[in-house]
Amino acid sequence: ANVGIGMVHKDVKEKGIDLKEALRSAVESPRFRDRFAGAKPTEEPVGWNLPVGSKHRKNHGSGFMLLGDAASLIDPFTGEGIGNALYSAKFAVETAREAVDAGDVSEKRLSTYDRKLWDEIGDELRTSARLQSLGRFRPLLNFVLHKAARSTHVRDVICGMIANEVPKRRLTNPLFYLRLLFS
Repeated sequence: ANVGIGMVHKDVKEKGIDLKEALRSAVESPRFRDRFAGAKPTEEPVGWNLPVGSKHRKNHGSGFMLLGDAASLIDPFTGEGIGNALYSAKFAVETAREAVDAGDVSEKRLSTYDRKLWDEIGDELRTSARLQSLGRFRPLLNFVLHKAARSTHVRDVICGMIANEVPKRRLTNPLFYLRLLFS
């Protein structure tokens, strides 16, 4: 398994957090140490900023298209990026073929890539950005986690959302939290 820890860059900078130390501390904590008792690291932890898709950034110009991490397509809530990178590759190839066939690799022509990509993954990234913001509200996050600790249904919904089997939009709906309150 690839195990990591992530935080909003602004918080890491403001609080002077060393992510490698935070990972070590989490793995050795009483809450998680049993899970990692038989684990053996295959390499030293490395750290870097992940360009998350919390906002729609320019990803193309005259003669170029940015894909995957270069296009800031990492899910801001789950940290997953491979699926979005594959979508960006698919749409970049389609757009490049059309542009080369037309003899036009201008910014305007390559804007098709941006439109196709954001039509496919834009809603999901916007929802994930909202969930990331909601997760920063500690009382709400603690409430959901406590419910998940006691309810198989809530755990299944959260796991399904992370696995893209349950729409993340459900977790941005205030009715979801109202139902949790009374469950």
